[in-house]
Amino acid sequence: RPSKRFCFCRSGCVRSAYNGPVMTLAVSRKRLVLIAQDDEDVYEMTREAVRSCGVGAETVRVNDGAELLVYLLRKAPFSKAVRPDLVLLDLGMPLHGGLWALEKIRSHGPLRSLPVVIWSRSASPEDVRKAYQLGANAFVERPLGPDALERAVSETLRFFFITARPVPTSRIR
Repeated sequence: RPSKRFCFCRSGCVRSAYNGPVMTLAVSRKRLVLIAQDDEDVYEMTREAVRSCGVGAETVRVNDGAELLVYLLRKAPFSKAVRPDLVLLDLGMPLHGGLWALEKIRSHGPLRSLPVVIWSRSASPEDVRKAYQLGANAFVERPLGPDALERAVSETLRFFFITARPVPTSRIR
């Protein structure tokens, strides 16, 4: 009689072996990275870096802090939005910036556990201090060059999706 063995992989799959070849069974959806970024070129470079870093993530974009909140609260036109696994949040967006949005996210109970990484060109000590005071999970100064940007995205996503343990989904609303 074949014995069942299971290996839970970091990639979010379950490998099952029955005294023979290993089959991979998908058990989770692709990870979703919500990028709050008003600059189209920066978004496209970041999106491409997410796609190429090998963690199996998709992206969605919002243009400012107000739109970010509408998305996360699933209000029209985002009523069917999927909760992201990670938010990359720019500070210098029009209308409502990143620090405003971060404060709103952390004050809304069901969103408090959502991982938010400040992903911005601004790295002034005051911005960094304020972001952490408001509950940012990390502050990454967005590099200018494409190779450095890809490396920073890869390191950030690999940390949050592979190394760090997420909040159990049964507690997330």
